[in-house]
Amino acid sequence: MSTPEKATRRRGLPLVLVACLGLGLAGCGSGGKAGGDAGGGAPVKDDGLIIDLSIPLSQPFAGAVKMGSDDAAKALGTTYQYTAPPDLSNMVPDYTRLFNEAIARKPKAILFINFNPEVFAPLIRKAADAGIAVSLYNSGSHTFRDVGAIGYAGEEPISQGRAAGRAALASGAKTIVCVNHLATEELERRCAGAREVVEAAGGSVDELNIPPADSTNDEAITRDIQGYLKSHDDIDGVIALGGNIATDAVLARENLGKSDVRIGTTDVSTGALEAVKRGDLDYVIDQQPYLQGYYALQTAVQYLRYGIKPNNAIDTGGLIVDKTNVDRTLEIQQRYDGIRGAQ
Repeated sequence: MSTPEKATRRRGLPLVLVACLGLGLAGCGSGGKAGGDAGGGAPVKDDGLIIDLSIPLSQPFAGAVKMGSDDAAKALGTTYQYTAPPDLSNMVPDYTRLFNEAIARKPKAILFINFNPEVFAPLIRKAADAGIAVSLYNSGSHTFRDVGAIGYAGEEPISQGRAAGRAALASGAKTIVCVNHLATEELERRCAGAREVVEAAGGSVDELNIPPADSTNDEAITRDIQGYLKSHDDIDGVIALGGNIATDAVLARENLGKSDVRIGTTDVSTGALEAVKRGDLDYVIDQQPYLQGYYALQTAVQYLRYGIKPNNAIDTGGLIVDKTNVDRTLEIQQRYDGIRGAQ
């Protein structure tokens, strides 16, 4: 099997978010200018301040999320402010500070990725109690009502993990490692879903936690996965939880000459799609981050304007991409520049 070219591995997006750490800066990556037009879409309406506490654009997943939010802002004729920490190595303290700073600015709405539902629940309730509409996306599907959020758009991680487990079994793998590159509750739930399916079929799933500081370093991730595969000779399958993690796993496998190890992933990237086309990956399970960004902002704006909201979580996950549909997915990814995931 061929080694992924550097160009098909992580192509870093510009890190424009460092300046956004101080939430007092207006217009840090909005769907249009803060308080200005919405980039050629619907006429701008004053919905008040909407703050999106999101993923650093240094994370490959983030580009498609922001593309969705930007398109929703244009379609709805609104503006919002996108902000995030510079990386995810200090996740809980950074998001806690940013969330408290956002509340202090008394916005009309906050969009938030609830990476760790137990930790961030008090902050979401604090915002809701202050009359701020909180629209969750990507993570936190099972608790969004309990914490007072107006809605949720994103994957249901147990179902996503089950789909990965079924795909892994179909590829021939039975002794599997699930690579958790952020060690968050939501990614742990994906691994748990995979474990449920694989163990029911007589197999096993272990979990490899990548240190958060390594999560944006392809070389470090490759070393981590390679070290695990070297010390666990019985592993015949890898479930990655990110497109770039999967291409790192392919390189780790090739460095060890373990061509019989089957690899798949739960997030899309151009590199991962090209690896499926080559046969280096068996499957990619798309949680459709563009839809998460779009629906999260749409939910907030429609609630602010009309007092309406979805009755249930909007489930965007579980779309399987394999050899049967990868050509079409790649065509869309290239035509719309990263709309399915990391370029």
